[in-house]
Amino acid sequence: MKVIRSSQVFNQRISILSQSDFFLRHSRRQIKLRHPLRVSVQNFFLKKVLTPVFNEIQLGTDSALAVLTSAVSRLSRDHPQGGSREKKQTTNNQTKMKLNKSIVALTSLVAFAATPLFAGTGKTFKETVVVEEEETPWYNAALSTGWDSLYMFRGYNTIRPDGNAYGSGIYWTDVSFTWNITDNDFLTIGSWVGFGTQNTSYKEFDARATYTHTFGDLAASLGYTFYDVWGSGNTLYANELNAALAYTIDLGGFTITPSATYFFNLGPDLEDSTSNTGLVATASSFLVFRLDANIPLYKDVISLAPYSAFGLNFGYNTRPSGDSLAQFDGANNLEFGLALPVKINDVITVSGYGAYSLAFYDLGGQTDENTFWGGAKVTFAF
Repeated sequence: MKVIRSSQVFNQRISILSQSDFFLRHSRRQIKLRHPLRVSVQNFFLKKVLTPVFNEIQLGTDSALAVLTSAVSRLSRDHPQGGSREKKQTTNNQTKMKLNKSIVALTSLVAFAATPLFAGTGKTFKETVVVEEEETPWYNAALSTGWDSLYMFRGYNTIRPDGNAYGSGIYWTDVSFTWNITDNDFLTIGSWVGFGTQNTSYKEFDARATYTHTFGDLAASLGYTFYDVWGSGNTLYANELNAALAYTIDLGGFTITPSATYFFNLGPDLEDSTSNTGLVATASSFLVFRLDANIPLYKDVISLAPYSAFGLNFGYNTRPSGDSLAQFDGANNLEFGLALPVKINDVITVSGYGAYSLAFYDLGGQTDENTFWGGAKVTFAF
């Protein structure tokens, strides 16, 4: 941010004016009034007009012009025409003409010295601030690592080998790099790695790429994700496309962002969860509607980040059907959460959260109707 002291600029303008023919001509030569008005009018301009006006200029243009108007009124009142009409008519007419020219010159001087400097800004002469926008960097990068007490993925309690157990937590690390192509176009690539904490045989690696374009407060994105899940001697894969829309609404003290994201699985197809096949059925999909909010609590350091989500399943998750699991279409789950991000500095942010999911079915045969979980993470942004 660059700060310009307006008093410095004003002094520079007065210095230029004082050296110009314009100022010399109108401040000295035009006021050649004959005795007895000459001395008194010159003193009047110096003491009653110039000094107060220039003092008031330090406070603002409106105040200076008010003083100038008052001074001109007093000048007209305090120096009326006098003497014999026959003897002094010509002299007084010349005096009035010169005096009027001087007043016009002084008005021009004040306008030149004051008005253009802050035209349209509403700033005073004491100080104005010129904000220079920082150049947008061509990239952004982030590294996050955290722990979740459960691995809840699209409403499904993923790591639960024993149906009677609460489930396994997961420790994960995420890294991403964003290329800011333009002010409205962004390309992000990233990867995510997770390890089960109780069920240590569970491991997962994801790689993703997402293109985002913004239209003001509306963001539209298209992406691809590769999933590689292994554990208990088998490996499962998935190739997935996604499309999302998100709109940020500023409500003054906080923002809300409604969004919709659609996921479509390209394959390979799920044959048997014990063999090296697809993670889910080919051409299955999932749609989630989500509402996020950001509520600042203390400056930009501490905030609340509540969210809610509703998931619709189209053959992606399964539910018990007789003695087996079957695909289904319809409502999947409702989810609510609350996070508390704390910004340590411009690079580091820590956050803790708690969440609840209401499942409409026993998803995958190992998801309770009511599930509570939480976690924490630290993010390094560059």
